[in-house]
Amino acid sequence: ICIGETRAEREAGTTLDVLSRQVAGSVPTSATAANTVIAYEPVWAIGTGLTPTADDVAEAHAHIRAKLTEVLGGAAAKIRILYGGSVK
Repeated sequence: ICIGETRAEREAGTTLDVLSRQVAGSVPTSATAANTVIAYEPVWAIGTGLTPTADDVAEAHAHIRAKLTEVLGGAAAKIRILYGGSVK
């Protein structure tokens, strides 16, 4: 499952809200570490040469993990969360 915010959403300060909605709307309650990987890739960074900071990615990762835990409980701890964008 690939999730990420647009530039407009980032500039509006709604990144975490967007990620919450995307996780809640795309991760089935039957998700397990064996059948689910979450890839976070900010849409605004695709092909633009722009990259989020390490702190931005860490914040998104922590938020995604927390939202997964709300949806799946303890099973969320083993689901892989990947960063799918460019780095500098």
